[in-house]
Amino acid sequence: GIERLVDASLARVHADLRINLFFENTDLADLRRLLIEQICAASGGPCVYTGRSMEEAHSGMNLSDEDFDAFVEDLVAAMDEVALAASTQQQVLGLFGPM
Repeated sequence: GIERLVDASLARVHADLRINLFFENTDLADLRRLLIEQICAASGGPCVYTGRSMEEAHSGMNLSDEDFDAFVEDLVAAMDEVALAASTQQQVLGLFGPM
């Protein structure tokens, strides 16, 4: 479930011309691992998130509200694609509030 969601999200972000440039120098395998950890931990799973805080990870990137909205649109579309339950969708979206 979580791996499918992360894969679908990353595919959408990669194809999204509004925001894909933010990820062009990103180690996608590492990003995938961290997103899986983060979502797993936030949804009550046994995982431990080993990455930086959202604020720290995105510091200095000069992300606009429009950039964030584009990411959330891609994430919501991916959650719909993998038929994630509405309650779980809210948990996942809550991860990105601190940004």
